[in-house]
Amino acid sequence: MWLIIFLDNSKEFLAMHSHLQEIFSLGEESEKMDSLIFHDEFWENYHKLLEMADRIIICPDDEPEGWNIFWRLHKYYKLSGQIHLHSNRKAPGVSYFGTNEDIYTPNQIMRTSLNQAAITINEIFRKSVSYPTLSWDELDDFHRESKITAADHILMKIRILLKDETITDFNADTVERAYQKYCETRIEESVQDMYRRLDHLRWLRFYTFYNWTYGPARNDAARQHPMLCSYAELTAEQKKERDAAWELLGSISVEL
Repeated sequence: MWLIIFLDNSKEFLAMHSHLQEIFSLGEESEKMDSLIFHDEFWENYHKLLEMADRIIICPDDEPEGWNIFWRLHKYYKLSGQIHLHSNRKAPGVSYFGTNEDIYTPNQIMRTSLNQAAITINEIFRKSVSYPTLSWDELDDFHRESKITAADHILMKIRILLKDETITDFNADTVERAYQKYCETRIEESVQDMYRRLDHLRWLRFYTFYNWTYGPARNDAARQHPMLCSYAELTAEQKKERDAAWELLGSISVEL
């Protein structure tokens, strides 16, 4: 998979996130890892690239400019992929994200009660490991954000388990079916290993984005963590920790 990103100043972005090269191929396609390819030039020049894109995500800081890009794409370009627009208002026929309606929809459990889901993840994690861990109230803002990100990934886990990429919302039935599928399939060692590997990749990317690196012992001041390594290098206990994010599905199905 490769992701093309158009930024006004990619050098500034890459300077700030200085460890992305450890988990991505930067600037060129790779068969071994996902690729991030940045462009400082005008996106308008890339008709062929936009035509072949599976998905186009528009999310500038200025919302009116996002709508401007959206309409120009529809007016002047031949597209085959889906356009997703970050917007605080709705429009017919537009696939959008980030509206107040989305954020406050009760069925979007990870939207209205995202913090509660994150708290649940943290409690499941604390019970699943043998060493002392911090409660939600004891976590700093960064580590709370890490748990919130894990909660926000629930929808992706549901899509994987139910093998349905069209799912954009979920209810008690959907979550319960996904959890049942998880319980049924994790019995197979290779499948459980795959689930753990996927969540480790999600976790690894989050920490790397914030410039954490590997260290033999956890050191928050130095932004080092012993699990910031490839999945193959984790201990058996560390791999087992990745189950907590999937087990959350069981708790959510009860809450819904």
